[in-house]
Amino acid sequence: MSVAFSKNSPSYSDVFAFQQVSKSSPSIAENQSLLEMIADSGIFQVIGSAGFDFPNFPETQKKFKVLYLNLSDDFSSLMGILNGLIHLGQPSGVVLQYEKELDRFNLKFYLHDEELVRNYLVKLFASISGEKRFRKVLRRVIEVEKARKVEEKFLYQELLA
Repeated sequence: MSVAFSKNSPSYSDVFAFQQVSKSSPSIAENQSLLEMIADSGIFQVIGSAGFDFPNFPETQKKFKVLYLNLSDDFSSLMGILNGLIHLGQPSGVVLQYEKELDRFNLKFYLHDEELVRNYLVKLFASISGEKRFRKVLRRVIEVEKARKVEEKFLYQELLA
Protein backbone atom coordinates (compact mmCIF):
# COMPACT_ATOMS: atom_id res chain seq x y z
CA MET A 1 0.00 0.00 0.00
CA SER A 2 1.41 3.37 -0.92
CA VAL A 3 0.23 6.82 -0.07
CA ALA A 4 0.72 9.59 -2.57
CA PHE A 5 0.85 13.21 -1.53
CA SER A 6 -0.50 15.77 -3.91
CA LYS A 7 1.14 19.14 -4.42
CA ASN A 8 -1.57 20.79 -2.30
CA SER A 9 -1.27 18.42 0.65
CA PRO A 10 1.12 19.34 3.45
CA SER A 11 4.35 17.39 3.68
CA TYR A 12 4.97 14.79 6.36
CA SER A 13 7.20 17.15 8.32
CA ASP A 14 4.57 19.92 8.23
CA VAL A 15 1.81 17.66 9.53
CA PHE A 16 3.82 16.32 12.46
CA ALA A 17 5.74 19.43 13.36
CA PHE A 18 5.95 19.96 17.10
CA GLN A 19 4.28 23.02 18.45
CA GLN A 20 6.01 25.07 21.07
CA VAL A 21 3.99 25.24 24.27
CA SER A 22 4.78 27.48 27.18
CA LYS A 23 2.94 28.59 30.26
CA SER A 24 1.86 32.17 30.44
CA SER A 25 3.98 34.47 32.50
CA PRO A 26 3.04 37.91 33.70
CA SER A 27 4.76 40.59 31.71
CA ILE A 28 6.35 43.51 33.47
CA ALA A 29 5.98 46.74 31.56
CA GLU A 30 9.23 48.63 31.21
CA ASN A 31 7.53 51.97 31.76
CA GLN A 32 5.97 50.89 35.08
CA SER A 33 7.34 52.46 38.20
CA LEU A 34 8.78 50.20 40.86
CA LEU A 35 5.78 50.84 43.12
CA GLU A 36 3.34 49.91 40.34
CA MET A 37 5.31 46.76 39.55
CA ILE A 38 5.22 45.65 43.20
CA ALA A 39 1.51 46.41 43.51
CA ASP A 40 0.69 44.60 40.24
CA SER A 41 2.56 41.48 41.33
CA GLY A 42 -0.07 40.73 43.97
CA ILE A 43 2.62 39.34 46.28
CA PHE A 44 3.28 42.48 48.29
CA GLN A 45 1.18 45.45 49.28
CA VAL A 46 3.06 48.72 49.61
CA ILE A 47 2.11 50.27 52.94
CA GLY A 48 4.56 53.15 52.91
CA SER A 49 7.74 54.61 51.54
CA ALA A 50 10.41 57.04 52.58
CA GLY A 51 13.28 58.75 50.83
CA PHE A 52 16.50 60.12 52.23
CA ASP A 53 19.47 62.02 50.94
CA PHE A 54 22.75 62.79 52.63
CA PRO A 55 22.92 66.55 53.34
CA ASN A 56 26.27 66.19 55.14
CA PHE A 57 27.78 64.76 51.95
CA PRO A 58 26.19 66.65 49.04
CA GLU A 59 29.00 65.64 46.69
CA THR A 60 27.79 62.03 46.71
CA GLN A 61 24.42 63.04 45.24
CA LYS A 62 22.94 59.75 46.46
CA LYS A 63 19.31 59.30 47.31
CA PHE A 64 18.19 56.37 49.43
CA LYS A 65 14.70 54.88 49.31
CA VAL A 66 12.86 52.53 51.67
CA LEU A 67 9.61 50.76 50.82
CA TYR A 68 7.55 49.16 53.55
CA LEU A 69 5.72 46.08 52.31
CA ASN A 70 3.18 43.59 53.65
CA LEU A 71 2.88 40.10 52.24
CA SER A 72 -0.57 39.64 50.71
CA ASP A 73 -2.91 37.06 52.23
CA ASP A 74 -2.79 34.90 49.08
CA PHE A 75 0.95 34.40 49.52
CA SER A 76 1.15 34.21 53.33
CA SER A 77 1.58 30.42 53.20
CA LEU A 78 4.83 30.98 51.28
CA MET A 79 6.47 33.10 53.98
CA GLY A 80 9.10 30.44 54.75
CA ILE A 81 10.12 30.05 51.12
CA LEU A 82 10.22 33.81 50.63
CA ASN A 83 12.45 34.25 53.68
CA GLY A 84 14.68 31.45 52.41
CA LEU A 85 15.04 33.07 49.00
CA ILE A 86 15.82 36.41 50.62
CA HIS A 87 18.50 34.85 52.83
CA LEU A 88 20.10 33.06 49.87
CA GLY A 89 21.51 36.39 48.81
CA GLN A 90 20.67 39.66 47.20
CA PRO A 91 22.48 41.81 44.69
CA SER A 92 24.78 44.45 46.05
CA GLY A 93 22.73 47.60 46.55
CA VAL A 94 19.46 45.79 47.34
CA VAL A 95 18.39 45.03 50.90
CA LEU A 96 15.11 43.19 51.42
CA GLN A 97 14.51 42.33 55.07
CA TYR A 98 11.67 40.94 57.13
CA GLU A 99 10.90 42.74 60.40
CA LYS A 100 9.28 40.11 62.59
CA GLU A 101 8.23 42.59 65.29
CA LEU A 102 6.24 44.68 62.80
CA ASP A 103 5.32 41.77 60.48
CA ARG A 104 6.47 43.63 57.38
CA PHE A 105 9.22 43.68 54.80
CA ASN A 106 11.59 46.58 54.18
CA LEU A 107 13.09 47.10 50.74
CA LYS A 108 16.07 49.47 50.88
CA PHE A 109 18.05 50.72 47.90
CA TYR A 110 19.71 53.74 46.31
CA LEU A 111 17.71 55.36 43.54
CA HIS A 112 20.51 54.82 41.02
CA ASP A 113 20.13 51.03 41.66
CA GLU A 114 16.40 50.99 40.83
CA GLU A 115 16.88 48.89 37.67
CA LEU A 116 18.86 46.34 39.69
CA VAL A 117 16.01 46.23 42.22
CA ARG A 118 13.47 45.70 39.42
CA ASN A 119 15.46 42.79 37.98
CA TYR A 120 15.88 41.19 41.40
CA LEU A 121 12.18 41.53 42.22
CA VAL A 122 11.12 40.12 38.84
CA LYS A 123 13.16 36.97 39.55
CA LEU A 124 11.89 36.77 43.12
CA PHE A 125 8.27 37.22 42.02
CA ALA A 126 8.68 34.55 39.33
CA SER A 127 10.03 32.06 41.88
CA ILE A 128 7.27 32.76 44.39
CA SER A 129 4.52 32.68 41.75
CA GLY A 130 5.90 29.42 40.38
CA GLU A 131 5.87 27.88 43.84
CA LYS A 132 2.29 29.02 44.42
CA ARG A 133 1.24 27.54 41.08
CA PHE A 134 3.04 24.27 41.89
CA ARG A 135 1.30 24.00 45.26
CA LYS A 136 -2.08 24.67 43.66
CA VAL A 137 -1.54 21.96 41.03
CA LEU A 138 -0.19 19.52 43.62
CA ARG A 139 -3.20 20.12 45.87
CA ARG A 140 -5.52 19.38 42.94
CA VAL A 141 -3.59 16.20 42.03
CA ILE A 142 -3.86 14.98 45.63
CA GLU A 143 -7.62 15.66 45.65
CA VAL A 144 -8.10 13.75 42.40
CA GLU A 145 -6.00 10.85 43.70
CA LYS A 146 -8.04 10.67 46.92
CA ALA A 147 -11.29 10.71 44.94
CA ARG A 148 -9.96 7.96 42.66
CA LYS A 149 -9.02 5.80 45.66
CA VAL A 150 -12.46 6.26 47.23
CA GLU A 151 -14.13 5.35 43.95
CA GLU A 152 -11.84 2.35 43.50
CA LYS A 153 -12.64 1.16 47.04
CA PHE A 154 -16.37 1.56 46.40
CA LEU A 155 -16.17 -0.40 43.13
CA TYR A 156 -14.16 -3.15 44.80
CA GLN A 157 -16.77 -3.43 47.57
CA GLU A 158 -19.55 -3.61 44.97
CA LEU A 159 -17.67 -6.30 43.08
CA LEU A 160 -17.26 -8.47 46.18
CA ALA A 161 -20.78 -7.87 47.54
